[in-house]
Amino acid sequence: MDAIELMKEDHARISQLFDAALANLDPQARSGLLQQIRADLMTHEKMKQDIFYPALRSGGDQAKDIVIEGEVEHHVIAVIADSLEEVPEDVEQWRAKLKVLKASLDEHIRNEEERVFSRARPALGRERLEQLGHEMATFKNRQGATPNAAGPNPK
Repeated sequence: MDAIELMKEDHARISQLFDAALANLDPQARSGLLQQIRADLMTHEKMKQDIFYPALRSGGDQAKDIVIEGEVEHHVIAVIADSLEEVPEDVEQWRAKLKVLKASLDEHIRNEEERVFSRARPALGRERLEQLGHEMATFKNRQGATPNAAGPNPK
């Protein structure tokens, strides 16, 4: 699987986890889902920081600007996710913060899939994307992340 397809699968899985957390009324289940979301987000972000972004940076100034923008978006998402830890899962503010976090993440994903991936594919080429995909999958396995396309249904 190439790096772009792997990241798209991550995006879909994390989005499913958000939907499950928003739909769930049990505070304990919400807490578990939030922990899984945070773990998956942290692994995904670290994987991009360590493997994908360095490869993309070699694509010139335009690619560097896209990488910087992605890094800033990741920071904003982390700040919102951290603020969720301060709110009990059984109050409405928790759900509202989770919605804002999901909206921020959805915007990041849309931007990444429309702008970043469309530029990365020709800049890196099929072979390099396959190599990066292998490196990224290995990284995720070492981190103990849920494997793509084989993980449990979060609903």
